[in-house]
Amino acid sequence: LNGDFDANLVTGGATPYFEYGLANNDGETDSCTSPGSLSEQVIQEDTDDNGTLDADVLLTGGFPTSLSLDIDSLEQNKYYCARAVAKWDSDNSSIEGSFVSFQVSGTATITYDGNSNSSGTVPSSATPSTGATYTVASNDGTLARTGWTFAGWNTAADGSGQTYAAGSGQFTVSGSVTLYAHWTASVTYNANSGSGAPSDSNTYSASDTVTVLSDSGMSRTNYVFDQWNTSSDGSGTPYDPSDTLSLASTGDITLWAQWT
Repeated sequence: LNGDFDANLVTGGATPYFEYGLANNDGETDSCTSPGSLSEQVIQEDTDDNGTLDADVLLTGGFPTSLSLDIDSLEQNKYYCARAVAKWDSDNSSIEGSFVSFQVSGTATITYDGNSNSSGTVPSSATPSTGATYTVASNDGTLARTGWTFAGWNTAADGSGQTYAAGSGQFTVSGSVTLYAHWTASVTYNANSGSGAPSDSNTYSASDTVTVLSDSGMSRTNYVFDQWNTSSDGSGTPYDPSDTLSLASTGDITLWAQWT
């Protein structure tokens, strides 16, 4: 914040100020394109070297290379934009530096959600400081869910957010967040007395759309493939190749070939 303007212009008893305001008008991002309403804070110095700022700085040439902004009155966990300003009280003229963004650190809460687990317990909440690097918890409570496989933690309940590996995934804390158990499921194809059933090696989240595979390479003597079904006897839900389905309500699923 030492002012990226020509130091030679800062002469004649100018007073240095900070101008600061919430980044992007709400403090939720670090963008300084349109900071909120700006406040002023005069820059002071410690004239007797006792660790206390006791007098306003008066510039006679150049600009201080190290400046301290008092942030005690600012909101925690918010982004701010600040810039250095040299102002002449005699005619109210001034020159400004460029805005710099920063975050006022505070304490955030990391909460864990079992996300429809059928057994086990979630880790305890954590309260790291904002700006810190946080390592997500492991699955020490042995969370499990019938029909699903535990695959880490996700910022969205349906698995569409950011996934972090349990016990090793890391992120920079910017505010409180809930981490949901990330469950994945798979689709198995069964030739149902035939041979050559296709294989799907993918794992799917609740938010994913599954495209049903074709019967290519599959056969059964004296029979013709008709379609897939969630039950071996054809009493379940039928699917044709290239149909789509969601595993959100089922978890792991087996599709059985139907023959005529």
